[in-house]
Amino acid sequence: MNDTNTLAGDESFALVERPPDPLEEEIMLSVLSDKGLPKRRRVLSCVTFKMPAHEHLRMVALHERWHLNYSDTLRNVMRKLVPVLASPSGEVLEVLVQLRAEAIIREEARRAAERKRAGGVACLVMSPTAASSD
Repeated sequence: MNDTNTLAGDESFALVERPPDPLEEEIMLSVLSDKGLPKRRRVLSCVTFKMPAHEHLRMVALHERWHLNYSDTLRNVMRKLVPVLASPSGEVLEVLVQLRAEAIIREEARRAAERKRAGGVACLVMSPTAASSD
């Protein structure tokens, strides 16, 4: 049986849909407009990321419904978003600065915990040696 048919017919999978807002539709139109760009051969890299299975199945089913290639859609979305990361401004800049600060704090806490664990292990390793040299 085709997974797409199972997905479409499975009532337990039905998600509560909200209509897309105008900004989301504008983004999709922008992404789809890139489909007409001339394709030139270029070196490609594979990018892998994790996505909840139900979201992935839904994405695949919707792309099949519209006869789209989801790799092209994802690539075009990233093509639109990466320049924003390269030179953010306004609220995007504020959010990115906050997220970076939070990530730095988490990383420092992780390193401190690792040093603390390593220090405890070093003491345990040194204790038997110190006891045997007496």
